[in-house]
Amino acid sequence: MSGSHITARAMEVKRRAERSVAARRWPLMSRRIDAREPASLDCARGRVLSSECGAVAPDGCVQVREARMRLDYRELRTAVVPTVASVLAAGSLLLSGEAAARPQYAAREGMNCISCHVDPDGGGLRHGNGFSYQRGRHAFEVEPKFEEWPADPELAKGVRIGSDLRATGLSYDTSDHEEDGEEPSVDTPRTYASFAMQGAVYLGFTPADHVVLYYAHDLGASSQKQRDWYGMLRGLTSLNLYIKAGQMRTPYGLRLDDHSAFTRGMQSSPPGEEGMMDVNPRETYPGVEVGFVKNTVHAQVSYQDAQGSSTPNFTKFEEKMVNARLGIRAGHLFVGASGRYNGLGDGDEMSQSTRVGAFAMFGGSKFALLAEVDTGENQFSGSLSDEEVNGAFLQGEFYLSRAVALRGDFNYMDFTNQEFDATIRTARRYAAGIDWNPIPFVKLTAEGRLVSNSTISHDGLDESWGLVYAVFSY
Repeated sequence: MSGSHITARAMEVKRRAERSVAARRWPLMSRRIDAREPASLDCARGRVLSSECGAVAPDGCVQVREARMRLDYRELRTAVVPTVASVLAAGSLLLSGEAAARPQYAAREGMNCISCHVDPDGGGLRHGNGFSYQRGRHAFEVEPKFEEWPADPELAKGVRIGSDLRATGLSYDTSDHEEDGEEPSVDTPRTYASFAMQGAVYLGFTPADHVVLYYAHDLGASSQKQRDWYGMLRGLTSLNLYIKAGQMRTPYGLRLDDHSAFTRGMQSSPPGEEGMMDVNPRETYPGVEVGFVKNTVHAQVSYQDAQGSSTPNFTKFEEKMVNARLGIRAGHLFVGASGRYNGLGDGDEMSQSTRVGAFAMFGGSKFALLAEVDTGENQFSGSLSDEEVNGAFLQGEFYLSRAVALRGDFNYMDFTNQEFDATIRTARRYAAGIDWNPIPFVKLTAEGRLVSNSTISHDGLDESWGLVYAVFSY
């Protein structure tokens, strides 16, 4: 046998050995990458990211579709089959009722929301990367004891399901706000409740490469809730442009998994859920969204009807709602800005609201830091005075292991009567909690919250909350 034949044979044996090692190392990769989907190879971490999610490989890595890899595509499919995960929701990037988006993981891994979710805004149905990351208890490598779990959310070619189920127990107590060192005069008994917070079911169809049909329905809480449902064209032009039309949440700020954060919650909501926003982050609104996720930049603009979709709401253009968000990523650092004009759709041209804000995220393998600041104005007709609102959110999450994470956060908001230039209410919330992921797809959380409410009339009630969550995600 000639020397060249010996060399070729040796190379083939080496390739087969490498494939065998890869199969043992990544046993989750039981479903091959679709031949129609170009992929990116992350050289530093040895993971493949499907172009379905629009992920962008870090510096130093190469694109398969540009033929810059040493392996051809067929070898890649054999050596590294289905995708090993990226992360969740960048802060596109924003919970209980918000389809469990967690931009913390995006900050940890330095990836965009679309790296794990079908929705470019993050949250909701996970594609192959997100599911694998979830199965690894938010790590790229799956632990040997969980390797053989028979879990596959893809029912058939182009048909995928998912779910987020959340149940909680709550403890609630109020007392008079302590002003100027005075002792509170009212201290109510502590009360308790159980609450089926979320029972979301997701369904996604991909009938063609650039077409997605998306449905989300929430069976939880006091009544069934129709969430997102839309059609999406994606992967358009060199910008990786997408267009969504249907019923959607608003693209604004950090899409957190906690709708009660002051920078997420809606004004005049029940205690424990109130914030400084003019829309409910758990509700969806009919309209159109256009955006792109390209390399380190993502942007979205939406035009929506502020009154929902139970019936057509015929109002002037000035009474509609427009949202815009821009984000930039540099490694594990994310910064961005958001804006919203809301005509409220109530038939009153004099009433409207605006919100503008900025957000940032930074993380590493053991921590994630999130921050957001927002300000805005509520304009009313008639005798009501216009109102200025401000809010801030800061959170740190620290990962002791795959199974355990510690978390602390601070929320702030204030409301100012513009006619009298007087702050009528200031609220601060302090919270600390612990997450435990005993097995993949399951998280148990315990959290305590203290809310200080100071009002101009000195009749504010401070709040004390205890919460226990059981979260099941698929």
